[in-house]
Amino acid sequence: MKKFPLLIIPIIIFTLVFGCSRDEEQHNNTRTSAIAERNVRIAEAVRKDFYAGIETTGRIQSDVYVNIAPSINGKIDKIHVREGDVVSKGDLLLELDDLNLIQAEQNYQNLERNYWRMSELFRNDAIDQQSFEEIETAYQIAKRNFEYALENTRIKAPIDGKIVTIALKEGENYTPMSLPALVKILSLTRMKAVTQLSDRDYARTEIGMRATARVDALPDKALEGYVSFISSEADPYSGTFRCEIIIEEENSILRHNQFTRIFISTDEVKNAVVVPAAAILNNNTAYVVKNNRAIRREVETGISSNIEVEVISGIAAGDQVIILGNIGLTDNYPVNIID
Repeated sequence: MKKFPLLIIPIIIFTLVFGCSRDEEQHNNTRTSAIAERNVRIAEAVRKDFYAGIETTGRIQSDVYVNIAPSINGKIDKIHVREGDVVSKGDLLLELDDLNLIQAEQNYQNLERNYWRMSELFRNDAIDQQSFEEIETAYQIAKRNFEYALENTRIKAPIDGKIVTIALKEGENYTPMSLPALVKILSLTRMKAVTQLSDRDYARTEIGMRATARVDALPDKALEGYVSFISSEADPYSGTFRCEIIIEEENSILRHNQFTRIFISTDEVKNAVVVPAAAILNNNTAYVVKNNRAIRREVETGISSNIEVEVISGIAAGDQVIILGNIGLTDNYPVNIID
C-alpha cells in the first residue's frame, strides 16, 4: 500500500508532459495552417486602350429649346396639344381670341384691293408715282400687321420637339409681361449632359475632349459625346464651373433633367497594361500570384482613373494581381484564391 503513490507520480508527470507537447504541436499546426490559407481575390492585368479622366454627375438637358411667348394680349381660345405631346415644326399649338386678327385681316384685304386697283392706274399713268408709293407703303404695312397678328394668334411649333410646359388653360387671359413663356418646346434630337467642375477639374478640361454619359435607363450603354462648353467664370455660390457635353447619339429614352453619370477623358494611352486600382499599394508595389504564393512586384504607374491604373513596368498582361487581401502581405507569402 505504501508503494502505490510512487507509481502514480511518474504516470501523472508523463501525462502532463505529453499533453502539453500535443497542445503545443496542435497550436503550431494551427498557426501554420492559418498562414498557408491567407484568402485573397485576384484580377487579371489586361492590355487595352485606356482612358483616364474626370468622373462626375449631372443632368441631361435638351440642347435646343424654345420658349414661345406671343407678343400680343389675348384670351386663350383653344389649346390643341397637351404637355408631353411630341409635335412637328408648323403644328398648330393653340389659338388666342381672334379680335385683333380679324381687324388686321380686314384692313389688309381692303388695302390689298386698293393696291391692285392703283397699280393698274399707275401703269396707265392715271396717278403719279408719289401717290402710288404712298398706297404701296400702306399696303405693305397692313400686310405685315396681318402676318404679325396671325403669328401671335395662331401659335405654331417653330421646331420638332416635345411640349414640356403650357402655362395657361383655355379661357385664361394672356399678357406678354405676365409670363416669360406661354409654351416651352424641347428638341429630342440634340441632347447634352450638364455638370459643374471644381477648380482642379476645370484646369484639366478643354473644349473638344471626348466624354461619355450614362443613365439608369440604359445601364449597359455609354453615350458618346464631347465637351462643347466650359464657363469662363465660377458660380458665385458654389465656386464651380458649368460644363456641357453634347451627346452625339440620338436616343429616345433620354429626358430633360434626367440624372446622369459623366466621364470626361482627359488622358488616353493606346495598348496599355491596365489593372484595378486596388491592386496598387501606396508604396507603388503590387502582388501577383504564382504557384499559390504572393510575389511582390515594384511597379511604375501611368495615368489612372478611380477604378483602374495604367502599369508601365512591373506587371505584364495576363498576370494575376491581388486586389483584396494584399495589405500586410510579404514576398512569397502563401495565399488561397477565393471567388
